[in-house]
Amino acid sequence: MVKPNKQGSTVGLTIVKEAAQLDPAIEEASTNLGADTGYTFRHITLPLILPAFIAGLIFSFARHITSLSAIIFLTNPRWRILTALILSEVEQGGMSVAAAYSVLLIVLVFGASWRDLPSELASSSSSPR
Repeated sequence: MVKPNKQGSTVGLTIVKEAAQLDPAIEEASTNLGADTGYTFRHITLPLILPAFIAGLIFSFARHITSLSAIIFLTNPRWRILTALILSEVEQGGMSVAAAYSVLLIVLVFGASWRDLPSELASSSSSPR
């Protein structure tokens, strides 16, 4: 099994903490009034945890965009950095190109993660539990 990082997902942690503070009586009242679980989630729970979700996204964005400046100083000016290209395209209004670069970045990250996944699975299955 792949081990998550110790910090966890910023967005996930903020949502879990916000959801833990919700009063279960609110969802119970919705159920008692005849709403199914999907309706209760969409119309009761989701609007209550949405501010935490947005706050987590903003914090995550700010945390990761600051790493962009370190990468820029550690590379050669002839190299084109994908995250810098995405930021440049967004600033120039080229959202479709920025979205295409973003998809490419996601595919590259998942590809690199997937490449290392079998070795991590093999090492975790061979170790005693």
